[in-house]
Amino acid sequence: MFKNEGFDYPKEVLLDTIKNIPAVLSVIGYLYGLIALKTTRNYLNYKDKSIGEFSKINTLEISIREVVFALILALVLTFGAKIFGLNHSLVAANAISLGISLLQINGLLTLDFVLERRKSRSYRIFAWILIIFLFSFLSIFLLVLGVVDVLFGLRGVLYAREK
Repeated sequence: MFKNEGFDYPKEVLLDTIKNIPAVLSVIGYLYGLIALKTTRNYLNYKDKSIGEFSKINTLEISIREVVFALILALVLTFGAKIFGLNHSLVAANAISLGISLLQINGLLTLDFVLERRKSRSYRIFAWILIIFLFSFLSIFLLVLGVVDVLFGLRGVLYAREK
């Protein structure tokens, strides 16, 4: 199919790209679940004030314990795939892709948390426009920021300084 369309990519690159489709769909499902949960909770709060607001999404963060658990789970699944004769490279590629995506989401939420502390609304709007247009360049930065937040608790340090 790709040869008929004029694509001249090596077969291995195409297969590795297609292997990551489950991880991409998982991340999309995760983001959809977060948005649906936030929207539903806010609607319920609008209808009945006793329910209370859902905590801000940018306060959700990945802990070191969760990262260690995810790494152990990825290793178990990869070795399990190898033991049962399944394609372990498929499991490993999806685990790596899913881990990177979740750390990027963590970095994005950390960036939003930091930007929220700024008082100027125009500053926040301008910053989000830059983030949207430059996301491909920011993805590595968000990955690093997500890892730093997991390792050093960046949000906790910033919150403690405010008090």
